[in-house]
Amino acid sequence: MTTSYQIGSTYSFNTYAPDLLGTNYQNVVVAGIMDAGSVQQLGFDVVGNNQQVYPSLPPGTPSDPTKYTYLRLKMQSGVYQAIAIPWIDDSSVQLIQAQNLQVLIGNIDPAQWQDRVRLALVQMGLNDLQFTVV
Repeated sequence: MTTSYQIGSTYSFNTYAPDLLGTNYQNVVVAGIMDAGSVQQLGFDVVGNNQQVYPSLPPGTPSDPTKYTYLRLKMQSGVYQAIAIPWIDDSSVQLIQAQNLQVLIGNIDPAQWQDRVRLALVQMGLNDLQFTVV
């Protein structure tokens, strides 16, 4: 079964070539679904990257990367990255039902604590933060 990716949805997955592509595909947001030409315009080396990844792909995977569909992903760090759908291990894909968590820390001096709280949360991998002093 092939996952039907939706723009704006959050996913976690593994790739067929984690040594080449990394393993940080946790809670990534699909920012766009693109063809090879569009991804190349963003500076992504479609052919070169596929030459490296292709030996790790399952037998029967088409070899022409210009025929692949690509995902433009917003990583947890806020950086955007592109990945070809055939490089994703479809059996590992999880749709993440993300929600917001609102926390109120009472009786503190925001000037003293806001940067420290932000740093602690970022170190835990939480980057989509919004602070409001009430």
